[in-house]
Amino acid sequence: MIPDAYELKRIVRAHRERFWMPDLLDGFEFAPVWRFADQERFDSDEVDALARRLAAGPQRLPHPDTIFELRDRGPQIRSQIVYARQRP
Repeated sequence: MIPDAYELKRIVRAHRERFWMPDLLDGFEFAPVWRFADQERFDSDEVDALARRLAAGPQRLPHPDTIFELRDRGPQIRSQIVYARQRP
């Protein structure tokens, strides 16, 4: 399945001025997408324990501008998408 974030990249490129605070979307079109296909596994105790262990150290993104997409299991929302930018 193609991530929904790719369609959002196309929309941002074509209609950036329509977004609230479009300057925060700098680099969005070029950011790599990390897609999590299973919300149930993402919400698991194992992922929570790993996140807590990693939170104890310095926080780093896999890339300075990264898009995370989580496939939602609800009937109303298909995916949740977050654009994260690491700054000094």
